[in-house]
Parts: sequence; structure tokens; C-alpha cells
Amino acid sequence: MKWLRRGEGAAPPWALERLDLRPRDRVLAWGQDAVTGSCIVASLHALHHVPSVPSEGRHPEAEYESLAVLPTGVAADASALWSRPWLEVLAGAWEPRTRTLSVTWVDDGRAAMWTLGERQLRLPSVFSERVRASLYVSTPVESGGRTIGQVALRRDLATGELREQVSWRRARSAADPEVASEVDRLLADLRDQAGL
Repeated sequence: MKWLRRGEGAAPPWALERLDLRPRDRVLAWGQDAVTGSCIVASLHALHHVPSVPSEGRHPEAEYESLAVLPTGVAADASALWSRPWLEVLAGAWEPRTRTLSVTWVDDGRAAMWTLGERQLRLPSVFSERVRASLYVSTPVESGGRTIGQVALRRDLATGELREQVSWRRARSAADPEVASEVDRLLADLRDQAGL
């Protein structure tokens, strides 16, 4: 594939066969988690998780019985096949020393973490680029001189549609009527900036 660097090659056939890409979507980069064997695929429109094919006769979670503490990727259900649009990613972090990519979600869903192989280094840069591409405009939500959240207009990269998004550092902030009023004002300002 022209999007992959020399030496990275295509994702494993078992992962590509199970990947259900939407029309006009394509794979940009991939990585395989060193702990679970799952494949993480970055496409134009979404981030995908394709669990490894378990050994014959074994439940996928049985592969990790010998680990004292399950890694976050496993604890976040390494046996599930899923796809999430880029606008659902709140943040990500790449730790080059350990080759670990971690992801948090806008809906406060359980974070995911994967440790990639030495030659699978395109995924973190594509991950970062896709998340940035989905962010149209954003501004912090502040209260009492502290940043307590963020409002944003994010682009669905599959449809081009802009969506309003509010994320909190602490969920209880959303219940404050003054904060809710400020969020409404900030979203109206973002809509105005976007010409909506």
C-alpha cells in the first residue's frame, strides 16, 4: 500500500478480513499489540480494534491468565471487534521508550493502551494527524480560574458533518447551572465562528 512505509507492509490478512470499512475509507496505518496480539488499524475515517484470533479451543481472555495485572488494552476488552470515528477520541499519548500508544475517549469510556512492535511506528503519527483533522475548532471551559472542560466542533471524517462536543475533566461540572450557561454561550460562539 502506498500509505505504508517501507518495511511495515500490510496489516495481517486475518485482521483485514474482519475489518468492515465504510465506502471511501481505507487503511492508513496499523500496529499489532505485543501483549494481546490484537491489531489496531487507523483508517481515514476511524480507529479500529481487531482482536487476535484465539488459539484453537481457548477463550481469548485465557491467553492472558498468566499475567498478574491485565494491561489496559486487555481490561478494556481485548476480545471485542470495534470501530470508533476519530471525533470520539479525546486524547492520545505516544511513549516512544516503551512504544506504548494510549487513548482516552470523549464519552469517558475506558481508556485503551497498546504496545507496538519496533517497526510499527507509523500508527502514532497517523493517529495524531487523524485526531487533529477531526478537530474543527475548540475552546476551554473555565470556572473559578480553572479549566474544567472543553467545547468543540468536531468533524465526522466519513461524512464531513460538524458535531458539537463537550468534554469534562470532572463529570460533576456539567450539573452546575452557571457552567451549563457558559457552555451554551461557548457553543454558540463556536457555531458563529464556523458560520453555522
